[in-house]
Parts: sequence; C-alpha cells; structure tokens
Amino acid sequence: MELKLFAAKREDPYSGGLIVVAANSIDEAYQTYTDWAESTNNSHYVYWKHKYSDGTVEVDDRYPKENWYEIPDVKVICDEPQVIDEDGYTE
Repeated sequence: MELKLFAAKREDPYSGGLIVVAANSIDEAYQTYTDWAESTNNSHYVYWKHKYSDGTVEVDDRYPKENWYEIPDVKVICDEPQVIDEDGYTE
C-alpha cells in the first residue's frame, strides 16, 4: 500500500522533537499517532487523555492536530498507517 508521509513538530514549553507518520490523510495520521501513544508505555510523555466522572475530558498533547503537515513528494510503502518515528524531549 502506498501512503503519504506526515509530520508534526513537538509543541510544549522547553521541549523539541518531531513525529513522522505514514497515512492517507492528516486526520488518519493524527489518529494513528494518538492510538500509538495510548498503546505505548511512554504515552504520558506525548499524549494523555483523561475522562472525568462528570463527563469533562482533559487532554495533554505534545503534537496537536493543528501542527500536522504533509511532507510533499514522498510516498511510503507499508501495510497500514503507522508511526515511522518519534523523537522528542521536554526539560
């Protein structure tokens, strides 16, 4: 399957980094990232979501959706959308 390549720069005070995801669209890339983050042991460093009993939701997101962009003219051959790499730090 041929997919597009998307990325986002880390957004957080005193931090830096980049995530790269193969997907069909920005929406799919962001969903792939959040699914990946929630399934890893280090998800609290990049994405954290908590639903309170009163129905409110708190989200801490180092790669917010509005920061995502397509890397033009690059195609990725893989079986499904996936996180290619993520590397970041927060001081």
